[in-house]
Amino acid sequence: MSTQQASPSTDAGQRARIFEDSGQRAQETLGECEMQLKDLQSKLRNARSELCMGEKKFSILENMVANGKRIIKRQEEEIKDLKKANEELKQAYNQLLSDLRRIQGQPR
Repeated sequence: MSTQQASPSTDAGQRARIFEDSGQRAQETLGECEMQLKDLQSKLRNARSELCMGEKKFSILENMVANGKRIIKRQEEEIKDLKKANEELKQAYNQLLSDLRRIQGQPR
């Protein structure tokens, strides 16, 4: 059996091509990673921007709810006051009717 041995220059050439190919693949992989990183950074900026807008909208809604609650409370107080005033008017009306009947019933 004869064993074939590659010449040192052929062996070095193959190694050089392997290193060159590996280096090229590493550069391509690095380039892809950089593109993915830029894409992810862009998505992160967009997500932060959306979060900021969402927080602003939430704050506005919180204020609207608080204002709505204050308005409802004031309206409830106004309704209570109006009911009280209405009851007083009914009593005054009934008193006037009673006075009118009494006056009409008196001889002149």
